[in-house]
Amino acid sequence: MTSSEQPQNTDISAERAVLSAIMHHNIEAIIKTEDISLRPTDFFYETNSAVFAAMMAFYESKPNGKIDKFSILEHVKAFGSSRIVTMLEDNDYIEALSSSNVGLDSVDGLAMSVKKNSVFRSVINGLESVRDEVEEAIEPKFSLEDLMCLVENKYNIIVEGISNPNAKFQRFGDTFAEWVEDLVDNPCDYAGIPTGFPLYDYSIGRGFRRGSVNMLGARTGIGKSMLSLNFGNNIANSNIPVLYIDTELTKELQLSRLAAARTGIGIYEIETGRFARNPEQLKRVRREVKELEKLNFYHQYVGGWRFEEILSYMKKWVRQVVGVDENGVTKNCVIIFDYMKMMRTEGLNAMKEYQLIGFWCTMLHDFSIRYDVPLFLLIQLNRDGIQNEGQGVAAQSDRTEWLASSFTIFKNKTEDELAESGSEGNSKLIVVKSRYGPSTPGGDWINIRADRSRGSISEGRMQSAARRDAQPDNEEDDDED
Repeated sequence: MTSSEQPQNTDISAERAVLSAIMHHNIEAIIKTEDISLRPTDFFYETNSAVFAAMMAFYESKPNGKIDKFSILEHVKAFGSSRIVTMLEDNDYIEALSSSNVGLDSVDGLAMSVKKNSVFRSVINGLESVRDEVEEAIEPKFSLEDLMCLVENKYNIIVEGISNPNAKFQRFGDTFAEWVEDLVDNPCDYAGIPTGFPLYDYSIGRGFRRGSVNMLGARTGIGKSMLSLNFGNNIANSNIPVLYIDTELTKELQLSRLAAARTGIGIYEIETGRFARNPEQLKRVRREVKELEKLNFYHQYVGGWRFEEILSYMKKWVRQVVGVDENGVTKNCVIIFDYMKMMRTEGLNAMKEYQLIGFWCTMLHDFSIRYDVPLFLLIQLNRDGIQNEGQGVAAQSDRTEWLASSFTIFKNKTEDELAESGSEGNSKLIVVKSRYGPSTPGGDWINIRADRSRGSISEGRMQSAARRDAQPDNEEDDDED
């Protein structure tokens, strides 16, 4: 660009000074620009951008070389920029860069000025793009949810440009002392958020870890929603906010299950109001009403929502309800997603269902890391999951398992298993994989007592422990025979 007046959010002096420093200090100056990921596109002026690109290309091929005018022209020609070559040949631009001796210590600040102005311009252009897209998209049928999704998606793209990290090389030992002292000052029993099921927590790595997706799969009707509701109830009772994203049941239907689990009264009695005929049961329900009102336990039915709308809702809940601490770190919370499935047919023209589900799981994984929150994600098992108790049993997409920090199967026991340890529970949890914990050993499982009529699910012992305790009795029976 040629103009007597410098445009807004540009720093021509900084741009030329960075190039001049490279002319004098060679690879050392290039390395300093790499510290903030400076790129040719960050330069506003076309000639500066082309020269910087040529310099980078030169030092890629000759790290110990010394650049000069002819090297720059050669590499600019390689990019096919004949017009820029002509401009450089017709004036003393490169000679002027050579004559200005910029100190190596100044490169950091100069390069940062170029980078910041580039980000400023990018943000302004992004915001103008949002305005143009909103004006173009708005019509009588355009809903507020559609507007939220449009703005949210564009906002995320803009923020990504701002938060590009100035990554430095760090040794493990650089922050080791501070990390150790923080553990000394803040000891804890759990590395994650406990679910109230100690054996399960241990198997996945001491609770739900921040930035993790913990997946549980089951066949239809086994009770995965009831289990997740019990998890959420336990976590909320610990004064930790919980958001229950529900693709199946409305809040009213889930309330009957939650009330049953908290009071021990049957779901049928709760749903029909029969509990009111029993003074003691009525007293228990009213007591739990007061207790539940105190909890930060949130529920949202999302049937028919687009996935982008669900993701936007989750982000809004983290920002507005959970918030951050004095250090800008997201406070403790858990999001339960019950369960991953197709809710609308939009998008199936472009990709198959399993591809779309896999893409959504990737978005949830990225969300959990970006917002530093744990997710508990429920999925359906395919037919292989009826017999198989390993990986590869997730319905719709293998990617659901790939991205999970832990993957657990929830099943009813077989008749033989009930005969062996029915007193320990009628169901079982098998932690197939865990990034942070030991999982459950092959052939072992966590016994689960599921009272589905009352919405109550509790944890029993490990099956291996139950077998060990039963062994002496079996040996005595053999001796008597």
